[in-house]
This record gives sequence, structure tokens and C-alpha cells, in this order.
Amino acid sequence: MAPTVDLLKSRLMSALVRGGGAGLAVLISIVLARLMGAEGFGEYSVAFALATVLSAFSLLGVPTLLVRETATYATGERWGDLQGLWYLAPAVTLAASLALAGIVLGVISWKPALFPGAAPATVALAMLLVPVMASLALLSASIRGMGQVVLGMIPEQLVRPICMLLGVSAIAMLSGSSELTPTTSLTMYVMATALAIIISLGILIHITPRAAFHGQASYIESRRWLGSLGPLGFLTVCQVLLGQTDILILSAFVEPKQLGLYRVAWQGAAIVSLILLAVGLAVEPEVARLHAQGKRAEVQRLVLRTGRLTAAIAAAVLLVFVLFGKWLLSTVFGAEYVAAHPLLVILAAGQFAFTLAPFSAIVLNMTRNERKTAKITGVATVLSILLSVALTSQFGAYGAAVSTSVSRFLWKLALARAAKRHADISTIILTPLRER
Repeated sequence: MAPTVDLLKSRLMSALVRGGGAGLAVLISIVLARLMGAEGFGEYSVAFALATVLSAFSLLGVPTLLVRETATYATGERWGDLQGLWYLAPAVTLAASLALAGIVLGVISWKPALFPGAAPATVALAMLLVPVMASLALLSASIRGMGQVVLGMIPEQLVRPICMLLGVSAIAMLSGSSELTPTTSLTMYVMATALAIIISLGILIHITPRAAFHGQASYIESRRWLGSLGPLGFLTVCQVLLGQTDILILSAFVEPKQLGLYRVAWQGAAIVSLILLAVGLAVEPEVARLHAQGKRAEVQRLVLRTGRLTAAIAAAVLLVFVLFGKWLLSTVFGAEYVAAHPLLVILAAGQFAFTLAPFSAIVLNMTRNERKTAKITGVATVLSILLSVALTSQFGAYGAAVSTSVSRFLWKLALARAAKRHADISTIILTPLRER
């Protein structure tokens, strides 16, 4: 009984930490939007999105590999293999991140006009984030691989955003909000991430047995490690692209102020994503458990009930945004952002449509159909980028909002169809009761 209780506690704490991190991310956006204004926040958002995408490409599945292989080697006390993994993984990631950042730096030096949404100095500073964010992700994965899941999440999910909030708040109080520029904010984020890296490194050293630091590193399995990176990282990269390419594409067609308005609307609509995250963290292990026991009918019932609850909450959020969105934008972000209300309604409507089949990916992944998830997500990513370019070039921020909502809805429908076909589970909440 004790291991089961410990597992439940770990899952609960993981959910709380992840939910806290998501909430802090929203709070950071609110603070930055108020202190920098729409134009400054738009410039910051573009630079940060670019750094996030490049960091995801430089990682390309290494964190997942680290969690899996670290757990295997630590359990078997294969310290030589663990040393080799811990030496090679950061080396590959650091080389990739520096190369990608270097390419961008070269491009902005040669032709700054290719990044119209942000000043060259802002983009250059954001490139410091690429290796820094990647390093923190690797340390977090290594700690989780050593069996300390919650400890591995705390520096990344809690320490970094709290330090960021404290830093920008202190600057605002000491120098006035006019001093908070995109470069200042990015500098604070780099410093907050660096502190999280130091704490993560201390945790990893503390929890790792002394024997792991002695002996000679082994690279005998390095070919297998490198061969696993593409498949492991594909889905993560696609998900990052789905979440960031809209702002990057939009930056090529509108002024930074419009970018700031769009990002605030996107952040407001993301409340529904937080709800999905919270419910999904609870649903995911339960789907896996019931599937392992062969209880398909119970999986179907769980998915439909929780899906309908989530959709009802999303509908309530959409209604609030329609009726009181202008007041909320003015109160939370500032009067300047009231103009983002139409964008907020479009994106919130898209999020509501997203909840009509909210747990399709979870059903596929927990029933060992993750390859289907990856394939559909890859196709959806390409289509999302093409649709975003087509609509954004013609209709600006409204085109970006529509393309984001439509592409994600179609992605979710495709996943729902796959879940029904391959797992025999209907994730569409309108499924009649007789199909349960």
C-alpha cells in the first residue's frame, strides 16, 4: 500500500508544481504587459518565442532520453554508462543551441530587417536564453531520472518564475515602469534561469550516489542514444511550434504594439489551457491504469465525464470574456489592452472548440498509440504554419487568431478520430450515452 500512496503523493505534488508554474507564467505576462506597454511587450514576446523555439530544436528529445536512461542506469548502478550519458547529452545540446543562436546572430548582423518584430539588441539578448533554457531542461530531466520528480520540477517551474517576478518588480519600484524595457526583462529572465540552473545542479549532486562520480565514463551505447533523439523530440518540437509560430509569423506583418495586443489576448484565452492541464494531469494516469486492466467502458466513461466538465468550464470562461472581456482586459492588463477584446473572444472560442474532444492525445498516448499522436501532430504543425501565413498576411492579428483557433480545432478532431479508430474510445463529448 505504501508505494501506491507514495506514487499518488508524487503525482499530486507534480500536478501542484506544474499548475503553480503555469499560473506564475500567466502572472509574469500580466506584470510585463502592464510595465512595458503593448509595444514593449510585443517586442519581448517575439524575442522570447524565438528563443523558445530554438531551445526546443536544440534539445530535440534529449530530456526524455535523460529521464529514461538515467532511471535505467541508476537502478542498475551502471555508473559508467550514466557518466557517459551525462557528459554527452549536454555536449550535444550545448553545441546545437550555440550553433542555432549563432546562426540567428549572424542573420541579424547581416540583415536586421528579417526580424521586424524586435530590435536587433533584443533578439541578440534572447539568444543567450537558448543555451541557458536548454541547460536547465537537461538538469531537470536528470533529477527526475534519479527518481526525484518534484525536486526536478521546482527550479524550472517555481524558482525561475518567482525570481523573474521579484526582479522585474524590484526594477519597477526602484526605477519606474518606464525603465522596464524588453532587454531589461530578458536580462532578468536569463539571470533567473541561471539561478535555477545553480540550484538544480546542487540538487543533482546531492541526490546522486558518490559512486556515480568515480570510474571511467562509458560511451558504448552512444549510438543508440543519438538514434533515439529524433523520435523522442519530434512531438515536443511540434507542440512548441504550435504554441509559438503564430506570434513569430505575425511579427512579419504587424507592428510590435499589435503583437503585444495579440499576446495578451492569447494569454487570456490560455486560461482554458490551464484548466485542461489541471484536469489532464489527473486523467492521464487513470486512463493508463484502466486501460492496463482492460476496462475500456470505464475509460470511455471517464473521458466523457471529465471532458464534458472541462467543456462546461471553457464555455463559462468564453461567456465571461464575451460579456466582461473589455473590463477584464482594462483591469488586469491596463486600458491600453482593451483593443485586444475581439482577439480574446476569437481565441477563447477556439479554446472552447478545442475542449469538444479534450483528451484525445492522452487516450492515444496512454493506450500505446503515441506514434499516431506524433504523426497527426506533425501534419497539424505544417498545416498550422501554412494557414497562419496565408491568413496573417491578409488580415493581420485577426488572421493569426482565426488560423490558430481553426488549426488547433482540426488537430483535435484528427486526434479524436484516431482515438476512436485505434483505441476504440470516443473522446468527443457529444458522444451519445449509448456508445459508452
